[in-house]
Amino acid sequence: MSKKNIILLIGVLIAICILLFIYQSDFLFKKNVDYDPEKNNNFPITSTEEDSDESPNTTSNETKTPNTGNISDEACIEILAYAFRIAESDLADPKILEYSKKMEELEKKYGVDGESDYFNEYCDDRVGDDEVYEKIKEKMRELGSDIE
Repeated sequence: MSKKNIILLIGVLIAICILLFIYQSDFLFKKNVDYDPEKNNNFPITSTEEDSDESPNTTSNETKTPNTGNISDEACIEILAYAFRIAESDLADPKILEYSKKMEELEKKYGVDGESDYFNEYCDDRVGDDEVYEKIKEKMRELGSDIE
């Protein structure tokens, strides 16, 4: 290699290093943009004539979160049995969709949010009770589980 080619190669390598440094430092490219609409709700709220008669404190049915104050053992047993049944199923099992729909129906029936921390903590405490745990296993057997 000639001296000219070596200098050219070193120049190209330096240029590549500079571009990598700029890319890694997030100077030109915003890699960590959070596209979650819940966190980045910067759009102004516009009202229409339809919702002008509602008070500003009311929420629509779509955004209303279920009440988590009245969680019963029965709700924990049924919802967790379906969740555990989904967890032990094969990913290709067609019943997974059926189980998840049933879980959503049960959450609406009991008025709970199965993904809330409050529900999970309450049910985790209740699963520690042998009677509740046995009822969950019994419900799972009804759903086709081979749990012992």
